[in-house]
Amino acid sequence: WMIRSRVPFDLVVASDCSYDFVKPEIPSPSIDGLLFSARSCGAKALICVSRRPNEVEAFDAAVARAGLSPEVVFSGELEAAKVEGVGECIVYAFDFRPPSPAAPPSADDEEAAGEADGAPDAVEPA
Repeated sequence: WMIRSRVPFDLVVASDCSYDFVKPEIPSPSIDGLLFSARSCGAKALICVSRRPNEVEAFDAAVARAGLSPEVVFSGELEAAKVEGVGECIVYAFDFRPPSPAAPPSADDEEAAGEADGAPDAVEPA
């Protein structure tokens, strides 16, 4: 109840949350649940995925199945890869907000478009 009364959050952050992936073509309940939760709880999300065998590929496949289009905003190698057990992490940024409606063109926009196309301005009859 407490969380539901406060959604959507401005930003959801998740890291190291996928464990049951097998192959990219086989759906992963934890990744699917993570994407569903992020989408239903936040306006935006940053999700960090570790480069373990098939993990990034499974995440990308789940994202595609969900019809999402995140942007990779960071990819970096860990200095202590042997200690951490992971050599690279990738951060995906999601924006779940509905697209804002396009503003109608202003008179200045229409005038600039007319000048840009090289066509003469319309002449109003006298």
